Amino acid sequence: EAILALRRFGSAAAGARLVAALEDEDSFVVERAAKSIVAGKRTELLPAVVDLLDRAAREGRILQARECVNALSGVTGEKIGPDAAAWRRALRGN
Repeated sequence: EAILALRRFGSAAAGARLVAALEDEDSFVVERAAKSIVAGKRTELLPAVVDLLDRAAREGRILQARECVNALSGVTGEKIGPDAAAWRRALRGN
């Protein structure tokens, strides 16, 4: 429930905690963090989420990569998949 509460705060610190929660090993925490980013439309967090997607994909952390994609898609409406380079291009508008 603490993860859900963080979405109510627009501070950089709360945003950093949401992104950090995407790296948790507990699937419930990871899923809630992604949903909180989407519900709060936290566009300023998306570059950090893409960086995490890149690391998670390289390290084989499927849950974390999937929820990063869910957060990115949920905020932007784009359906790009787990391609961090493509997400970076999309966020830059290229």
